Amino acid sequence: MKQFFLFFKKGMRPIKQFFSQMTAKRYITLFLSVFFILLVTLSFFKKSEMNQFYDPAPFLSDYENVLISDAYNQALYTTVKQSYIARNVQDSEVIRTISPLNMQGESVDSTHSLYGDQARDYEAYSGLSVNPFLLDRHKPITFTNPSNESGLYYFSFDFHELENNINQAQISIKINGEAPFYESQTLVVPSKWVLATTEFKLDRYQNEIQPNSLKVYEWRTHNVYDYRGMHRGLFAFELNPGDEITIEYVNARLLIGAFHYVLNESIPTYEDYLLNNSGNLIDEKITIASRHMLHRNDPSIRLRPEQDPSNIYYNTQFLRLNVIFGDSWQNSGQSITYEVETEQAGYYHLSFKYRQYLIKDLPVFRKIKVNGEVPFDYLESYAFPYTTSFLNRTLVGSDGEPLMIYLESGKNEITLEAVNYVYREVVEVLQYTMNEIRNLALDVKRYTSGGTDRYRDWDIDTYFPSAASDIYSWAILLEDTYDKLLSLSDIDEPSEIGNMKVAATRLKNIALDINKLPSRMVQFSDGDSSVNQMLGNLTQRLMRSNMELERLVFHGDQALPKPYANIFVSFFEGAKRLVLSFINNPYSASQRRDDELTVWVNHPRQYIEIMQTMIDQNYDSDIRITLSQMPDQNKLILANASGQAPDVAIAEVAIGSAIIPLIYVISISRQREFIVLDRVNHDNFELDEENIQIYELLTSFVETYDLKLNVTAGIEGSDEDLTRELNVDLIISYNDERKRFELKGKSSSILMVRLKELCQDYPFIRVIGLKEGDTLD
Repeated sequence: MKQFFLFFKKGMRPIKQFFSQMTAKRYITLFLSVFFILLVTLSFFKKSEMNQFYDPAPFLSDYENVLISDAYNQALYTTVKQSYIARNVQDSEVIRTISPLNMQGESVDSTHSLYGDQARDYEAYSGLSVNPFLLDRHKPITFTNPSNESGLYYFSFDFHELENNINQAQISIKINGEAPFYESQTLVVPSKWVLATTEFKLDRYQNEIQPNSLKVYEWRTHNVYDYRGMHRGLFAFELNPGDEITIEYVNARLLIGAFHYVLNESIPTYEDYLLNNSGNLIDEKITIASRHMLHRNDPSIRLRPEQDPSNIYYNTQFLRLNVIFGDSWQNSGQSITYEVETEQAGYYHLSFKYRQYLIKDLPVFRKIKVNGEVPFDYLESYAFPYTTSFLNRTLVGSDGEPLMIYLESGKNEITLEAVNYVYREVVEVLQYTMNEIRNLALDVKRYTSGGTDRYRDWDIDTYFPSAASDIYSWAILLEDTYDKLLSLSDIDEPSEIGNMKVAATRLKNIALDINKLPSRMVQFSDGDSSVNQMLGNLTQRLMRSNMELERLVFHGDQALPKPYANIFVSFFEGAKRLVLSFINNPYSASQRRDDELTVWVNHPRQYIEIMQTMIDQNYDSDIRITLSQMPDQNKLILANASGQAPDVAIAEVAIGSAIIPLIYVISISRQREFIVLDRVNHDNFELDEENIQIYELLTSFVETYDLKLNVTAGIEGSDEDLTRELNVDLIISYNDERKRFELKGKSSSILMVRLKELCQDYPFIRVIGLKEGDTLD
């Protein structure tokens, strides 16, 4: 042992001598060298792919949850679906076409002054010598169910769009004059949009501009399904012989042709899919840039530049549109279709270069269609996990092996549609819990008249004997839902749904001391960090399927290129961009030129890029308009003093039409509390339902303007004196003679104006403005 220590000491002597002779300069050089070597080494181990399989099957067809919010004016499809299951209502299996000859509505023939051409085209599309119908306001289309079999029916219909607006057309379907479920009141009929040109023009700064979008007007057949992506398959409608089906206008005129009874979507398993198609894995690689969209169903889906040298389209100095912008492709139902052309039929693997950065530690889902149909079960709702950087994702099955997709020789269409089937039950549980919390909070506030004094004792347990047990059951429900979601994440505690556990813990604490609930309303339902607010924020985020896409790759067994450039290329390109940023800033405030209109804009660069793009696309005068960024308005004074002032300067107050609304916003933002004096006799139980609606209305109203609702009672005095001297914002009373509630407040208050607009749809409420002397609201 002694010899070992002597040997070790002797070996360390030259190392110690080496470091003792080093200068500070050598230390810095050594540190940088080690750091650089370590950085280069680690770059070779950087994560480049994410191919884990996530099984969404347990979430897709689960309609066992009976806890559904009753806040809707109609039963949700989930409730109706549960009713079908409970009553054992079976699919009718009827396939039938109802000709327009058997329908009633406003017929459009080939001689129609506006839509004659579309009527003629319908015969060529459908092969039927019939006239379509015009679906318009107050002009519904009806027909009687011709089938003699009772059961569940699935619908499709032929349609042609007529209006050139960007909003999706919507219709409603009623059975015997009533909507069978909530979603049937607004059924979306998707549009079809294409880019005006495949050529991406450059603006004056050599940055690419996305071409305009054009709506495609043609006859198509639409299956009636949940466009919002919460329910898989087609909507099921229960019909009996002789039922009357009505198609009504919601927001856009349409031409409607034949109506079809179809079968529900039947998607084969992956094993059956392989048996039904014969072929080999093709050893070919076909890369499709995300910008090469064949068409999409929403014009708001757009591209953005991503400065990454590994992208298909890239330029060091200028911006190239090369990535689908995630914020524009996040709503369920939005879809993009690409065209892939193959030389030989056979099987291919499919990979994506993508990024999903919104839902932390949980995936978003896409339905993948090949030539208009989902080929097998895995692709009905395929997971794309959370990642802050672009990664390759090859579609794999439950065994971890890459999936094989059969493509015909020639042209094939690949569609990616955002769906939210997996999170439907979670969203319904959250909405149910929020609705129950709101109802209990309103009941408690009615009992306490809005009092929140922590030093006052309330006997909540006596007046609301089930409150503690209800709140505890909501906490257990949230915990069970949280545990179920863990199967969709590789993280033990996904941060995205962490607030669900926090909310459950807080509800349990409130249930343990239920009599303190009035003083804990800020934690329960009212505050920004309340349980209600946390669950509301989580609900909104789970319904956003944000995903960015750079490319699709159909390939064989060959390896894919890395989704990032190597460290040397990245460093070199970054250095070039750094240098160019100092010598080539197109939006810097520069000197005026005689042949152009110079505009200085005190807005972020993103705003200026959009404004400049609009000018370059739509402005065709000989006078050039150049936008420059004005980071400091004081620079305008110096420019004016030196004779170099711009022709126009734009800032917030330069937008004339926004000045008055800005004053309103300032007046509202000064207010932090909305004081309500309740003068309603709550012993009249006939008014309970209207009381609840009023308190729900006020709760929603104050949340909109970020105010704290303070309800009080028992204060005497005239309405005018109370609003003027005690700063009461609203006085609620009931007019027995007119059988209505009266909400009184200052006529000069912008909040009263907004409240009056909000109450127009409530016939039992009248908003009255009280005149007062000169006040500054």
